[in-house]
Parts: sequence; C-alpha cells; structure tokens
Amino acid sequence: MNQVSASHRLDPKLTIQIYQRYATNPADILQQPNEDEPTWRSRINPDSYPVASQTYKFLQSMGKYSESEWRKKFHHNIRTLNSKIQAGPEKVREKAKAYQNKHRAKAGTPGASAPTRDNSLAPQPLNTSVFNTSVFCLHLDKDVLAGGFMPAESESVCWRGDQGSELHFCLPYLPNAVGINDVEPANEYLKALMKTPFIERSNDHVVRMEPHEIPSSAVDLLDIIGNALAKNQVVHLVGFDQRFSQASSIPWSNAIIQARGVSEHRHITIHSLRDNIKYHQGTPSSECMRTYQSTVTAFLEGMKDHSRIEAVLSVNMQGLTFNDVLSDMNDLMLVSRNMEDQHRESAVKMAVVHLAWALLHQAGYLTLNHKDAGGDVSGTLLEQGCKIWTFYFRTHNHRSQHVTETIRLCNEALKPATLDNDNIKVVTIVLLPGDVHFQPPGMVHSVYTPVPSFMRGTSLWSYDTLHLTEISRRVESLRGNLVTNQDFSDVTLYNQLAAMLFGLSIKRNLCPQYRFFQSPLLALSAMLLNPYAYTNQTLNRQAWETKFHELPVYVEALRGASVLARGVLPHLPEAPPAPTYTLNHPQYKLALRRYESSSQKLATSIRRHLDSVGVAERGVQIECSHLDEVIQDIRTA
Repeated sequence: MNQVSASHRLDPKLTIQIYQRYATNPADILQQPNEDEPTWRSRINPDSYPVASQTYKFLQSMGKYSESEWRKKFHHNIRTLNSKIQAGPEKVREKAKAYQNKHRAKAGTPGASAPTRDNSLAPQPLNTSVFNTSVFCLHLDKDVLAGGFMPAESESVCWRGDQGSELHFCLPYLPNAVGINDVEPANEYLKALMKTPFIERSNDHVVRMEPHEIPSSAVDLLDIIGNALAKNQVVHLVGFDQRFSQASSIPWSNAIIQARGVSEHRHITIHSLRDNIKYHQGTPSSECMRTYQSTVTAFLEGMKDHSRIEAVLSVNMQGLTFNDVLSDMNDLMLVSRNMEDQHRESAVKMAVVHLAWALLHQAGYLTLNHKDAGGDVSGTLLEQGCKIWTFYFRTHNHRSQHVTETIRLCNEALKPATLDNDNIKVVTIVLLPGDVHFQPPGMVHSVYTPVPSFMRGTSLWSYDTLHLTEISRRVESLRGNLVTNQDFSDVTLYNQLAAMLFGLSIKRNLCPQYRFFQSPLLALSAMLLNPYAYTNQTLNRQAWETKFHELPVYVEALRGASVLARGVLPHLPEAPPAPTYTLNHPQYKLALRRYESSSQKLATSIRRHLDSVGVAERGVQIECSHLDEVIQDIRTA
C-alpha cells in the first residue's frame, strides 16, 4: 500500500470509493486461495486509493460472517464515514492527528505523548433523519450495452446520490435518417434532473427505510405509511420483498412475466418514446402514433430493437396484489367486503375496489411528467430492473396554487427551465429489485427506466389522503387529458367515493383505534355533493346529469355527504330535505335539480374552508363519540 500521511489514510471519501465497488456483491471482496495479500489488495483497490489498513482488515474479515451480518456491519461503517464527512475536513484532520500520535506513542517516538480521549471527535449524528443507507455503485451502462439492449452510441452518464452512491447508466438514443437523435430532448431533461442528487436517506419529502429499519409489526408499518402519505410524503421501503431484493437488475428474463400469469399472446397498448417526445414538442397527434395495439410477444421481441424504445403502462393484474400486509391499506376494499346494507352495495358493485396493474418497459424509456389518474394512492414493487423515479413537490401551501403548478409541470414536460422555480422541489429516488414505494394522490412524477424492467403496482383508496384526492380531482376536471397517463370513468370514481362514505361505520367498527381527521372527511363530502366540479369541464353538462341521475345511490350519497359535512363542521348551511318523489314522478327531476343546487352551494362552502388550510394539513382529529353520532345520522338519513 502506498505510504501516505495518516490524514490521507483516514479520508472517508476515499474509503467509500472502495466500498462502492462491492456493495452489491460482497462475495467478490474475499481473498481467493491463489491470491497473496498484495495481489488481493491490488485487485480490490486497482486505483491505489490511499486508505487505512483497518479498511483492508475489515474487508478481509467478511468471510467470517453471513450476508445479513456483513450488511449490518457494512451499514454501520458507512454511517460512521458519512458522519465524518458531515463533521467536515477539520475534524477529520484532528482525528488523523490523534491517530498518528497514538501509534507514535506505542512505538516510543520521542516527544510523542499518549493521546487523550476527545469526545468531540466522535462521529456526529446526521441531522436530517434517523434513517440511513449504504453506499453503492451500479454500472448499468456497461450491463445494458453488453446485453445489447441499447446501441453502442448511447451516452453513458453518472447520477450521484446525496450520500456518495453512484448510478451509471445510458441515455436513450434513437437516430433518425440523418443521424440526429430524435429523443435528445429527453437526454437534456434528464441531465437537468441529475444536477440534484438522488435521495439516500429520509428528508422532509421522503420517508426511506432500510430492511433493518422496517417495523416487524404490520400495524406499526401501516401507521407510518399512512401518516407519511397524509402529509404528502413519499414512502420508500428498500429491499422490502426479499424474493427480489437479491435479484440482479439485468440480464432480462421473460420468465418473470410468465410467472405472474401474463400470457405472451395478450393484447396490450404500447407507448412510443419517440412519438411522445414529438407530441410534447408540438407535433399534431395525427402525425405521431403515440400508442398502438400489439401483443406481449411483439413487445418482448423489441427489447433489443435499437430503432425503438417502448413501454406498456398498464398490464391489467386485477385481483392480484404485491403484498397481503400492504393491501390492508386499501380502505375501499375493507368496506366493500363488509358492506351491510344491500341497497348501498350497488355503489360497491359499480366501483373498482382494487385496481392492480403492471408496468413493462424497455431500456431507455422516459415517462414524462404526469400524475396518476383518479386521485387514489399508488404503490409499486419492482421485481426486475431499475427505476429512477423523480417527484415534483409544490412548495407553496395554497390549494389553488397547487392546482395551477401541477398543470404547468405537466404542460412543460421536457423543459429544463421548468425546474428553476422556487415553487418546486425536485426529489429523486432509485428503485432496485425488491423495493416498494408509495406516493400520495396527485403527485406529479417522471420515471426513467435505464434497463429492461418489470414492476407491479396497485391503486388504493385511503381515508388518510382524501384531502389530497380532492386536489387531484380538481386538476383532472380542468386538464385531465394533459396531466394523467390514462383516463378513468368519473362515474366509477363517484361510486368509489360513495362506498367510502357508506363504509365509515365499517372502518370505525373494525379499526376502533383508527383516527379520523377533519380535512379528509370534508373533502369526501365536497366531492360527493358536487360531482360536476370534478368532471371534465369540456363535456356537456346534460350528459353528466344523465349519468349521475341514473346512479341508484346518487340521492343517498348527496344526503349522507350533507350530514357528514355538517357533523364535521357545524357552522355550514343546512341543506333542504332530499326529494321524496318516486323516480317516475313528473316532479322528480325538478326536485332533484333543486336539491343538487343546494348541495353544490354546500360544497362551495366546504371548498372555501379547505382552501383556508394547508395542502397537506388534515385538520383536527374528530372526537370518537361525536363521529359515531354523525355516522349513525348517515345510516338513518
């Protein structure tokens, strides 16, 4: 090893460079039988970084431990090194000097005194979070090129994390007839995003947990996830599913699709990156085929076709979920299984109670800025590949500004200048096989897929996040075709919300410890009392009236939402009695429209109240006995 000063030997950044090489495959660290120590040191440190001798001892001792024990020790060392970096170079030099004096004293060096213990030199705790991570270095660029998934002309780049990790990957490359890269705007946008390091520890916007930090209690885990989502935070569970956490990001295997029951003959909708880029640059939709119908077989055959980069954004997996514990977050599923009133069951029967899907991407696909349609919570499990997931948090706290900024973010996708805005906080996470993530309703995001990937996901409804659902539905009513990646039926969504209203008593009885808050319940009332405010404003009002008036539970949902709103916020105006005419009575339609008008006025008052509180504020907790009285009034209304 190079003879260098102690201060250099203890430089934590240089030591991290050694760890980065072997974070994903610790077995490669071990000294082989045919290697002497100098040869082994040269192999694991080919750049001859000046590092401490104890670093080599630590790496050499790994053969004595199981992989789980090794990773635990590895995480501890990384936290210590990151703490040294956090403390700054001055303390590192002081520590190095103490280290040098200690060994001089042991050797009997003249003039050297035994070092005294200095607690100020101990590793300093990280201030931002109790959650920390290991450092890794993934060279997906070499792997994806070696696998033939992208052309050799693809540009290799490195995205760094906020704790020193590195992710090397290729940018998309689709040359046209004259050799110009048709998807260069995507590359420029990705380079702009790369200026901000990806997140490797929790902060104000992301709750990130390593495997050893995830609670063993399902109740505790769901409580953490629910509270984070209610505060408009993203949740990232690293290596949550051990079946996939040890899987390599590549090479790609079709077997994983077959194992999930996806037939290769299934018809699917394929999205084209080249045509989506053209569309966002102003090319008329008639001149670019953004989507086309094909089969899973044809899509898989195109994995190594360098003339196209494509993705399937929705492979229907209805009825399946990626984890039974996490599926318990779906309040709509809970209430639908236990709906007591046969009449109100019609709302459940007309609602999609559990939407499960899969994402299938070729290497190099960039999913542009969008929010998920419908206003529910989205959760994913990555089974194969890698995802670079970027979120765009709106930092202002007013709901109308939130709506405006959401539309602008989606409208100006691919424009790096959009990111230079004080109202936006760009946050990126890296998802690897076995990772699970949840994002709150209405979260604008973009996703880059550097290697062929298969991901399963679920869309679910939660009483915790209905105040965010209301904002998401406002956005869709204005520009639904622009901000979402697919459309859902507004009538189906209304039935889902009605089922949530009728299921309040079920949730209360089955989960007595659950806490209800003011803003989510008011948001639920507002969306039910005036459904027209949350539908596509470009469509004919009379057509919408016909759709809603035909719903068996429509009048009952209006009446129940009115009771809920006044029970939560007593100063709201009281709605007149619901129409009592039969459906075929000549006065029924007139009476219903009058009742709708009063309900819409009540919804307007609720929206004013919601606009007076912060976007992610749930308001006060509703006292249990009072809530039970309100629920009883809804049942008898």
